[in-house]
Amino acid sequence: MLGRLLLEEAIPDTLFGKPATDESQVWRAFVSAALKRLVHDNGMSGFLHPPVAACIAARLERDFRYLLREFLKHDFATDGKAWAAFQLVLAQRTYNKGQQVSCAPADESAFLEAVQGALREELDRFTAASDGKGWSENDRNILSSVNRMLETLENRFTELQLTLTKEVSEVRGTVRQIKEGQDNQNQTLTEILDLLHSQRDLEARSVVLAERFGIASGAIRTALSSLGAENTPEENWPAKLAEFATRYRDLEQRLAELQLFHPEAANFRTQAQTAVQDGRFDDADALLRRIETMDTEYLARAEQNLNRQKLSAAETKATRAEVALLRWQYRDAATLFREAAILLTGVDQDRAISYRGASLDALYLQGDEKGDNAALTELISAYREVLQQHARERAPLSWAMTQNSLGNALRILGSRESGTERLEEAVSAYREALEERTRDRVPLDWAATQNNLGAALETLGERESGTARLVDAVAAYRRALEEYTRERMPLNWAMIQHNLGAALHALGSRESGTERLEEAVSAYRKALEERTRDRVPLDWAGTMNNLAVALQALGEREGGTKRLEEAVSAYREALEERTRDRVPLDWAATQNNLGNALQALGERESGTRRLEEAVSVYREALKERTRERVPLKWATTQNNLAVALQALGERESGTRRLEEAVSVYREALQERTRERVPLDWAAAQNNLGNALAILGRRESGTKRLEEAVSAYSEALKEYTRERVPLKWAMTQNNLGNVLQTLGVRESGTKRLEEAVSAYREALEEYTRVRVPLQWAVTQNNLGTALSVLGERESGTERLEEAASAYRQALEVFQHPELKFYFQPTQERIEAVLALIAQRRDSGP
Repeated sequence: MLGRLLLEEAIPDTLFGKPATDESQVWRAFVSAALKRLVHDNGMSGFLHPPVAACIAARLERDFRYLLREFLKHDFATDGKAWAAFQLVLAQRTYNKGQQVSCAPADESAFLEAVQGALREELDRFTAASDGKGWSENDRNILSSVNRMLETLENRFTELQLTLTKEVSEVRGTVRQIKEGQDNQNQTLTEILDLLHSQRDLEARSVVLAERFGIASGAIRTALSSLGAENTPEENWPAKLAEFATRYRDLEQRLAELQLFHPEAANFRTQAQTAVQDGRFDDADALLRRIETMDTEYLARAEQNLNRQKLSAAETKATRAEVALLRWQYRDAATLFREAAILLTGVDQDRAISYRGASLDALYLQGDEKGDNAALTELISAYREVLQQHARERAPLSWAMTQNSLGNALRILGSRESGTERLEEAVSAYREALEERTRDRVPLDWAATQNNLGAALETLGERESGTARLVDAVAAYRRALEEYTRERMPLNWAMIQHNLGAALHALGSRESGTERLEEAVSAYRKALEERTRDRVPLDWAGTMNNLAVALQALGEREGGTKRLEEAVSAYREALEERTRDRVPLDWAATQNNLGNALQALGERESGTRRLEEAVSVYREALKERTRERVPLKWATTQNNLAVALQALGERESGTRRLEEAVSVYREALQERTRERVPLDWAAAQNNLGNALAILGRRESGTKRLEEAVSAYSEALKEYTRERVPLKWAMTQNNLGNVLQTLGVRESGTKRLEEAVSAYREALEEYTRVRVPLQWAVTQNNLGTALSVLGERESGTERLEEAASAYRQALEVFQHPELKFYFQPTQERIEAVLALIAQRRDSGP
């Protein structure tokens, strides 16, 4: 039983008003001790397995807590009935929890017996404690409940005893059958030995034993001859012959049930059955071998037909994939090529590998042209899986080729993300590839990967404030040119010259001079010496397009329009080959670039003809650069269209063009999302801010100006100083402009102070050495903000700072080609100096 000693030792101290360091631990100890007493005091040790007991203990813990808290409300020292009632309920709960645990009948029987004993013992105590005190309703309920449980336990115990008795009976029956079988077998072997001894002649023995076993005498004759030939002791013959007879009957049954697919095979089977009956087992084997040969030949033909069908199905899928490619349905093409590869696995491995490669190529196009970053992520995972499956040591050049392809996918995806992690991984992948694609081993593949490395470094360099990566990119392209020579591979040489021009262009955009830009133009012109219109018209057109981009960049640095006119001419020439019918997306790309050049020209002219033409050209480009086909490129052209509309709006008195520009920017932002292309998103936010700022200046309120501030602030979330320092500085300058406008309209100086701060931030990256024109323009803007602040203050400190900023700007603006900047700034500084002089004259 669960005695008072157990209760006093195991119940948590908190129940007696004493603190406990770990109540849950004490409860577990109490449950464990209680169950142990219940089990072992009732002779259950050795029956109830420890895992079963542990499970019951775990289930009982919550019940013990509840029961003890309830029953300890009584004074057990004076109320023996309460203590007995607790014990009764405890025994019932123990049984209920035990029933939830699966265990063997013997274990359950022992457990039930223990519970019955505990219940009867505590029932006697409960009855004795109640004598003379009367029976309450609760007492009667307890008694009724215990009696019902005892009856249930008795019934279950009886069922278990019957089950155990049945199990024992079944075991005894099985043992008896085994013994009887052994006796019968011994008797059979004795009979066979007697038959052998009664007949010494082979033929006579065969007849007698054939009748005994019920099998053909010819077969027995062969078995007897074999036993004699092997000098098997005769006392071992009965067992061997009995074994032979069993196998013979199995063979006959197998022959009868043999599944045959050829009419001739049935005849061979009949002959084999006869041979087995005659004991001619070699003949039977030869006949069965003929059936096997027929089946094997049939399987070979069936497999060949199946492989032909797989090949046909795979080729059909691959053809459908080609149709999908023509429709720019790259995702569908990738799936079809992959399914074709699966069909040919183990059939035509070379073609399967080819289709798998085509699937990955289609996935690349889906990611590249459709702006599907998920496709590029899937492609990267696929390449990495290939690299894990194909060890570098086994096929180093194939491994290097996959590393190169992995680098390409990482580079495209990295160019769209705000960070540089993917681009760094691309550079790493290319450099891994170059460890096997060495110049000595595979010089042309080495050069190809050097070219790809240059592209990744170039993209990284465009995001950094320095020029180290761009310089590395130029170096990588020049290394590629060491093998891609004009004499050996003129067209590849021209391709690298083309790429080198792009890197030099990027470098030139960071420098104050035009030397790098001139080198870029030179590289493009070299490429055009081999990329002639007659020889490779589309490549020629591509380089003409890039040459125009470089000429446009040069033109934007110069005061005149000569270079810009050359750029427009080059774009128009490119469009003679890049036609809409032949290469619609390339045609649209060049139309987009032509619009940029026309816009730049239009901004330098007084009229609107060029700007109107730029708008028209952008709209043409959008006929092929649709949102459905190439969403990111559509968004780029939408952004450019909005810039042109904004420029037109600035020259008009109304706001229609500006409102349209804002609308188009917002359309572009539906695809240029921050998650997808964060830097392009920031560019569109910056441009949207520009349009809103112009609208705000034309309106009397500040709503549009506040929206512009919000757009610039959004842009600066991705246009960070660390990532894209020059674009960060540009946006800071734009933010300063709109803050200045707000400050002019407000009575206080808070906005003007913020504008000054934004300009000074911009000047930390807009240095005179790096970008002299932008530096001078920002100095001029800073001077204007300081002059407005100075006008609102009584002293001359702000005005003197404004004069200093204007003077610095004039040092750059005095260049002959920048005279349109010079005069307005000169007038501003004169006004500031006059105000300074006036205040000094009127001073104390």
